[in-house]
Amino acid sequence: MMKKAICAGIYLLLIIICCVLFTRYIHLYNAGNSYYNKGDYDSAISSYEKALYANPPKDKECSIRINLALAMVYSLGENFAAPENVENSLLTLNAARDVLLEDGCATEAGDGHNKTAEKLKEEIEKLIEQLEQQSSSSEENQEESSEENQSDEEDAREQDIKEQLQEIQEKAFEERQESLTLEEEFDSDFNFDLETPIW
Repeated sequence: MMKKAICAGIYLLLIIICCVLFTRYIHLYNAGNSYYNKGDYDSAISSYEKALYANPPKDKECSIRINLALAMVYSLGENFAAPENVENSLLTLNAARDVLLEDGCATEAGDGHNKTAEKLKEEIEKLIEQLEQQSSSSEENQEESSEENQSDEEDAREQDIKEQLQEIQEKAFEERQESLTLEEEFDSDFNFDLETPIW
């Protein structure tokens, strides 16, 4: 009788352990949802990642991945498109997209086994494309601005050189005029007529 009670107790303990081990993802997933609803996206991300590592069943995994990707997107904040944040925002968005692509919840071809994951992946890709366009146009504007500044500087240098050349030409002209005037004066003051006798 005692052996049966011990065996039953061990059996019950094994069932509890199995339930805890195999349903651990539920607690972590629910904790992630709680953090997400409070706006604590970093804690939500951590909980969802742990839920994924707790080996959830395949039919629940996509739900965790979708919520993880959403938490990652919302963690960017309102200023995610500001020029100083674009690089980090792109890294986070690409990571969120990759989360959805893992285990086929969404696919590159658009035929993943979860429609919500596919739709979210498409929305994230649109955001990525917008940020990349914004980033490239910003870089082009900076390059154009830099080129314009460089062009302006070159124009200013060219203008300075022209002005210096003009000054040099004017001084050379004045010196030449002075030289001609001095020669004329010298000629008029010291003009010797060779036909007159020298005393």
